[in-house]
Amino acid sequence: AKPAPVASRSEGQRQKPGRSEREARELADKWYREILEEHPELAVSFKDVSDERNGFLQLLNFTDRFGKHGENGLPLPENIRAMLDGKQPWDAAVMAKWLEENRALFEEILAIGLLREQSVKGIDMDRLKFFGARLPYDCTKVLLAHARVAMEGGDEAGALQSTRAALGISDHLGRIEMPSLLSETVSLLVLQSTRKAIFDHLIVTEASDFAAWQELLARDQEMPADLALVFLGEWHHGTRSFLLPALLGDPRSLPMLIDNSGGQTESVEKIHDPDAVLSAQIAHFTKIITRLKGAAIGEVPGISATPLDTTGLSKDGAAALDMLFKGSAA
Repeated sequence: AKPAPVASRSEGQRQKPGRSEREARELADKWYREILEEHPELAVSFKDVSDERNGFLQLLNFTDRFGKHGENGLPLPENIRAMLDGKQPWDAAVMAKWLEENRALFEEILAIGLLREQSVKGIDMDRLKFFGARLPYDCTKVLLAHARVAMEGGDEAGALQSTRAALGISDHLGRIEMPSLLSETVSLLVLQSTRKAIFDHLIVTEASDFAAWQELLARDQEMPADLALVFLGEWHHGTRSFLLPALLGDPRSLPMLIDNSGGQTESVEKIHDPDAVLSAQIAHFTKIITRLKGAAIGEVPGISATPLDTTGLSKDGAAALDMLFKGSAA
């Protein structure tokens, strides 16, 4: 049986026309807090990490300097970017010269990657709703380029340190208390590219410290409970940043919602049954999270692909949830 609708105690304010962005954000925050009071199973256990030791926060602040969500990437010369992307032959001398000329930038990235802790506690939710891949991936490629230069120059300790920092970039995105599907995807992208670099370029001689490299490769295996945490994080991000503003009629959120149930694609202009939509969304997430916590690895694909039940929802309400859940099974 579906749970009773989760009505906001701010319900009377929902239909106010012409709401400003600030008003919509404040009302969404209030409704979000009310939901968490009524659903303690959706609460997140936050870590206490100081700002200077918080690798995620430092990476986020660094990212903000390079365009919205880091979309501009690092300011790399064309030849250096081509080399990092594998579109130009590797030239250790040219890369070493660029790294030396940009030592301050490299050392800043290195320091962020070497931080051991990460937390989203106290960070505005609006800063967490999107994670671009370009900036973290650029940072990773610069770190791995330094590792390769160091290894080829006989500085294995330096190579290990830069590689450890690259893995730290992955950890900052994937080991926060409420990772999203997007942040987890970027984390895995960084992790896999780092592992590939270790095998392709860094473990190259019999004199290598294989035990140290093996330690870097021996990451904890992802378990179903880890994916449950990703789904919990995805609930928080999707609910606070997208669903609640849309349910409140925020025009900045509604245009992104598309109804494909009819013969033609139509924009959703208003969601007529917000409480029922929210209840269906909560029921879906809690079901998946609960099942993942006790699942075997082989059961994960079937659980994560659990279809969303939109029975009884309005056409626009079902369209809103359909848009939010696109790609979630992946």
